[in-house]
Amino acid sequence: MPDHTRPVWPFKEYGLLTAHPRGSWCKKVKGKLRYFGPWAVIDPDNLKAKAALQRYLDFAQAEASDTTPAVVLPTDLTLNIAVNQFLTGKIKAVEAGTLTQRQYTEYRNAGKLLLNTLGRGKLLTKLTPADFAQLRGVMEKRWGPVRLGNTITWVRSIFNHVQEYHGVVARFGGQFDRPRIREMRKASTPKKLFTQREIKALLKLASPAMRAMILLGINGGFGQMDFAMLPVGVVDFKRKAIDYTRQKTGVKRVIPAL
Repeated sequence: MPDHTRPVWPFKEYGLLTAHPRGSWCKKVKGKLRYFGPWAVIDPDNLKAKAALQRYLDFAQAEASDTTPAVVLPTDLTLNIAVNQFLTGKIKAVEAGTLTQRQYTEYRNAGKLLLNTLGRGKLLTKLTPADFAQLRGVMEKRWGPVRLGNTITWVRSIFNHVQEYHGVVARFGGQFDRPRIREMRKASTPKKLFTQREIKALLKLASPAMRAMILLGINGGFGQMDFAMLPVGVVDFKRKAIDYTRQKTGVKRVIPAL
């Protein structure tokens, strides 16, 4: 049953805050409950709620980046501001080693496509399912199902960030879903698998460094970024093993290096 002793958040289109019994508007951010000012059962013109909203936006902006544009209300939030905030956070992730440069480039290209198609000054609160259908139409002319599905995921990541920090929920509609797995599998290029004879031939011709990469790729499941980010200190010469924690997944690996 509804609790008539506490007010309902008046800005339902943003879905940001809830009234805590202690008397404050609150929201759980990264697993921790944060408070953004008092609420009142009777709040003429929603003044207390508006003040709490502004405090939340100030907090979210500070959490997102030190270099993002000035704080704006959700009603003034444009695609250009949203994409820039999202990419600024991803640059920090690249610098911290938790995101690859390649993935950042994919996010940036998705953001660029979004801005060029729908307009930099487009207000997020004005986006409709028709806008996302238009965006998908542009994508479908450029790419097949696999690339289309990946780009839709990257665009949705931008709007997930917007919802987290500004409370604006995107109305994607039914035409902005990823293609079905069956479609992507049918369109995907079969992976090149080397035979044992081909691998032996490669090892015979490879330099010492390339030989080590081939062997670690086969026996340890190493990818290009694993090699690029692997510190020398994880090589245990006494045990003849590589003992390290993969940065991308946090999974510990111990691989024989005989």
